[in-house]
Formats: sequence, structure tokens, C-alpha cells
Amino acid sequence: MDNKLSQRFIVFSTILLLTVVISSIYFHVLEGEFILDDYTSVVNGINIESLNPIDHFKLLRPLGNYTFALNHALHGQNVFGYHLINILIHIFNSILVFLFIRQLFSAPKIRNSGISKNRDVVSFFTALLFAVHPIQTQAVSYITQRLESLSTMFFLSAFILYFQSVFFEQNNEDKKKIYSLYASSAALFLFALLSKESTIVLFLIIPLAELMLFGFSVKRFGRNCLTALMVLLVIFVIVLSAFNISDLYSSISGATFLEKLDSVSRETDEISRKDYLITQVNVIRVYLTTLLLPVDLNLDHGYPVIDNIKSPMSLFSLGMIVLTLLTGILLFRKNRLILFGILFFYITMLPTSSIIPIRDTLFEHRLYLPSAGYFLAFVMFFIIVAESFRGTRFLSRISGWSDSLSVIFSSNNKRIILLLILCNIFAFGTFKRNTLWVSEEAMWKDVIKKAPKNWRGYANLSEVYRRKGQFDEQARALHSVLIHGAGLEDIDYYAFNLSLYYYTRGEFENALFYFNRTTEIDENFGEAYFYKGRIFREQKDYPNSISAFETALTKPMNLRIIPVEAVQYHLGMAHYEILSENRTGQIYPAEELVDKNSHHKDEAVKYLTLSISQNNINMNKQQITDILAVLEKM
Repeated sequence: MDNKLSQRFIVFSTILLLTVVISSIYFHVLEGEFILDDYTSVVNGINIESLNPIDHFKLLRPLGNYTFALNHALHGQNVFGYHLINILIHIFNSILVFLFIRQLFSAPKIRNSGISKNRDVVSFFTALLFAVHPIQTQAVSYITQRLESLSTMFFLSAFILYFQSVFFEQNNEDKKKIYSLYASSAALFLFALLSKESTIVLFLIIPLAELMLFGFSVKRFGRNCLTALMVLLVIFVIVLSAFNISDLYSSISGATFLEKLDSVSRETDEISRKDYLITQVNVIRVYLTTLLLPVDLNLDHGYPVIDNIKSPMSLFSLGMIVLTLLTGILLFRKNRLILFGILFFYITMLPTSSIIPIRDTLFEHRLYLPSAGYFLAFVMFFIIVAESFRGTRFLSRISGWSDSLSVIFSSNNKRIILLLILCNIFAFGTFKRNTLWVSEEAMWKDVIKKAPKNWRGYANLSEVYRRKGQFDEQARALHSVLIHGAGLEDIDYYAFNLSLYYYTRGEFENALFYFNRTTEIDENFGEAYFYKGRIFREQKDYPNSISAFETALTKPMNLRIIPVEAVQYHLGMAHYEILSENRTGQIYPAEELVDKNSHHKDEAVKYLTLSISQNNINMNKQQITDILAVLEKM
């Protein structure tokens, strides 16, 4: 009884401590601003105002996006509520990590081994490291990455309930209990997949845990395979109910099976699978070192694609991966949880760090779930190393300072103090990192400081200045975008924005230069041709003005900020002003009009009539009517 009370006290005190610690290092994020993808997922999110679940199932990751809609229904675009939910999810996840590790220690192949005595220490510090490590800020303080933390919550909950059903089954408990836990686990796994598809690796983690820790069961394996098929079938039915079936079929028809498979298993066509895999070998090195030493954290690393596996850094990265695996294998007989933690890390990294090309090669939030395995392996390895210093004569022969280390590691209390010091350092780093998440401007300046050649850092900073109305600062950032993003198609929008800056200042030569730069990058950028026409019209260069407007009518309006009737109006006015002998914008009697080419009259009437026929155009319709009346008298 005393032992049960002691264990309950440990669990309760750990939950309380995790809640207090996380709240204290994340509280100032509650007033943080929207940033990056928050504008597309939350501020201007598709179906953000809809509480109809079917609407959200038409989107990728419907359950996570539905939580944003619930937030929006409660408090609109007030960031406080969005951040509060993210922090609460992180608190709950940290508690789940604690329970997850304790459950692993209850596994048959662990509870009777020598390492079982470390259950409370390992589960506590694994959860605490998960809670306070600075790498987690991107998954917690970045509103959109709720998708990562929410899917982790369902993933860990599904794992815990599944193996609780296994314990009950091994102890011949009531079958209703077993199957209710099993069904709940399957439902939570479904929720995880609907939050983020990368959690599908639970299919691999559960057999791994069974094989290494619980004992493999053919019966359970068959049941799990059947459940997996049922979960996938449910998702398939949901997709069919949300989409028009004929449209869904037409979107995938006309291609071979392999082409379809290739298309759905990549996010970008710009990176080959081979190059992406080589890049991820290097990215994992960055992840491993950042988890160990979290310095130079960055919202957007701008990590390049690497195509040479024989380069020194690629070989070093590959060696680091092999070394971690060999360490786990060599220590397996002594402590199998180290290898389990390492394999958990690598398996949960597979969806983003394997052969499925993703445009953004490195993002820190992708470590949120895998870090649980990393911290488990780290704490267990720390304890093994610490114990090896106690009374180790070999070390005293090869190192004069090993006696000091032996004193440091001589008791459990001193090892706990060292781990607490490490957790405090990480907690301070998280608190400090969160001061950047409060300010969108500060965050992008930090990105640029750490990656001065990352054009996207300047691009997003320019958007911050645009929203704040700081247009001179925006222009400076836009110049940097064009310098560091030279040769990339993605910078056409920013070249256009710089053109607009000069256009609004009346600096037409500079504006024309960057409008031309825009159309050189993207010849289908309709808005750029429209504004070029406006400038030529201002300069009374009507032939070039007409040519630009006519081109604009044949191009898509990428930003949808210029209605087609506005182009028609200005094109009609350019033709009219040629008839008016270049007297811009004024109305003259018909007898004063000179029509050397009746084409201009016909075109003016045509386009001005088209423009006035629209009801959504914001311009002087009376002026157009008067001009058309004059033209009719010619």
C-alpha cells in the first residue's frame, strides 16, 4: 500500500511540476503574433469560419485544421486562445511522455532486469527534457505547428492504451476491458492520422516495442494488421464522403499506377529521391547535434539540397548515424531501452527524412515526436556512463581527472543534480527563445542574422514591414530578396512588390525596371503588365501603354488584386487619349477629336463599354458614360 501511495505521489508531483515549468517558460508566448504559415492556416485559412467537419475533411490534416476553426469561432483572430491551446497540448504531451516511459519499464523484458530500478528517474527526466528543450518551441509557439503536437498527443495516447490492453491480456483480465482499450487505441490512431499523416509510423513502432520489450505475439500481430486495414478503410470512406467521387477519380486517372504512386509520395518534383535522401543524412546530423547542443535554432534554416554522398560532411553524417545505432546494439543486452529509443527516433523521422521529397528540407518542429525517443536514449546512456565512473580503475589509469568524475557520479543524488542543471539550462534557453516568438519582426531578423543568405528570411521580413506600413524598410528587405534569391522563380512576387514601392513614390524609371524584372522571372505575371501600362499612360507613351494593357488581358492575375474590368478601362482610356491628341483624362467635344485611325475609336468604345458593364468596378462610371457619348458623335 505504501508503495502504491509513493508511486501515486511521484506521478502527481511530476504532473504538477511539468505543468508549472512549462507554464513558466511559455507564458509570454500567449501574446505572440501570427507568423509565416499562420496567415494561410489561421488568418486566411480555407474554411476557417466553418464548423462543418465535412468542409475540413476536404483539406489535408482535417482534424488539426478543425481545431483552428474552433479557436476562430470562440475568439476570432485573438492570438491568446490559439497559443493557450498549443501550450496545454504540450503540457499534456509531456505528461504522456512520462507515462509512456513508465509503461516501457513495466514491459516483461524490462521490469525484471537490472535497469528497472531507474524507472522513476528515467521517466521523469525524459519527460522534463521533452518539456523544456528549446527545440520544442517551433512546435509549441508556432501556432500552425499544432498539427505536430496534436498528432503526437494522439500517437502517444494510442500507444499507451494499446499496451495497457496488452498488459490486461497477459494478466487474463476481463475481455471487455481489453477490447475497449484496444478500440480506444485504434480510434486515437485514426485521430493521429487525421491530424498529421506522418503518424502512420505507429504501424512500425508497435511491432518494434512488442518484439524488443513485450514479447511478440502472432495473434496480436494479426489483429493489429486487421485493425490497420480498418483504420485506413475509415479514412478512405471519409475522403470519399468529403469529395465528389467523379472529380476524385478524374484527378488521378490518365496515369499509370507507378506514376500515381510517385505523385502522391512526394511534396515536390524539384528534388529527386536520391538527392533528398542524401540531404536528409546530413539533416539528421544537424538534428542530433541540435538536440545535444541547442544553439543557432532557426525558424528557416534554408538548408540546401546535397547530392554528393561522398563529400566529407555527408560521410561524417552517415558515420554519426551508424555510430548511434552501433552504440544501441552494443548496449542492447545491458540496456535494451537505449536501442529502442534510438530506433524510435529514426523510425518516427522516416516520413520527413527518407525518400519522400519535401520542399523544405529541414524544420525543427519535425523533431517533436522523435525527440521522445532521443531523450529516452540520452537519459539511459547518461546513467550508464555515470555508473561506469564509480570505482572504475581502468579510467583512473588513463585519465588523471577521472577520480573527480567518480566523485561527481558517486551517488544517485549527484547524477540527478547534474540532470537538473541540464534541464534548467534548456529551460532558460526555451524562455529566451520564446522572446523571439512573441515578435514576428524579431523572429525574421533572427533568421537573417543566422542565415544571411536566406532570401526567404528577407522575403518574410518584407511582408512584416508591409503589414506595418513601414514601406522604406520593406523596400530594403525586398532588395535583399532579389540579391540572395537571384535566378529563382519564387521571387517574382517580391520583385513586383518592389516595383509597386517605386510606383507609389512616382519613381517610374525604377518601377519600370523592376516590373520588367518581374516579367523576366514570370512572363505570365499579369499585374506587372498592368502597372507597366499605367506608367506608359502617365508618360503619354500610348503605343507601349496599349501593348502592355493588351498583354495584361492575356495573362492571369496571379494576386487577384486587379479586376479585368480595370485593365479594360485603362486600355479604353489609352485609345481615347490618342484620339484626344494626348490630352490625358479630359473630355473634348467630338469635333476636336482627331481620329487618324478609326481603330482607336472602335477599341476605346469596346473596352470602355466592357468596363462599365461590370457592377463590381470601383471607378467613375459617369465619366465613362460621358466619354462614350462623345465617341458616339464622332
